[in-house]
Amino acid sequence: WRPLGEPFRVFDFDFAQVGPETLTPGHVAKDVAVTAPGVFNAIAFWFELRLDENNVLSTSPHDGTKGQTWQQAVQWVEEMSLRVGDVLPLVASHDTYAITFAVDDARFPRRAMRRTGVPLYDPSWGVQHERVKAVNHRMAPTLVQNPVEYRTMAETAVAAGARPHDLGLDAESGADFCLRMMG
Repeated sequence: WRPLGEPFRVFDFDFAQVGPETLTPGHVAKDVAVTAPGVFNAIAFWFELRLDENNVLSTSPHDGTKGQTWQQAVQWVEEMSLRVGDVLPLVASHDTYAITFAVDDARFPRRAMRRTGVPLYDPSWGVQHERVKAVNHRMAPTLVQNPVEYRTMAETAVAAGARPHDLGLDAESGADFCLRMMG
């Protein structure tokens, strides 16, 4: 990958001060200066966890000490061509579970002209993804609030990973489901 701009901070979370006010979803607008020309198709992001005054656990691709465990996250976006001097208006959001990014189209009117024509995803995949997302959205509150339901889900996830064919899944899908639910 090749960055088209400099790294920037979007959120700070203080895990020592967790309370209702820190668990509310948040949004941050960032104007990102484009420093290299190219096709913008993803946002790579990572974290730096300050364990104490002297120790930081970083998943930055620029930090050669992170090891082989945690990696950066990547969010794909619809491709567009960017030029040096462009300012890309992004909105970063979190819901206490995930962090997402979006281009603020209202503040980047040239976006339509800069599209490469490569779709973000296959439309049929998009329909299936939205269905799965809706099911996950309905399941999450039940699983969090009911230990019996959580156990049932956990057992199903383990079965999907260990015996995918028993559930009508191929091995890769079963392993993926298990990792997503238990990871």
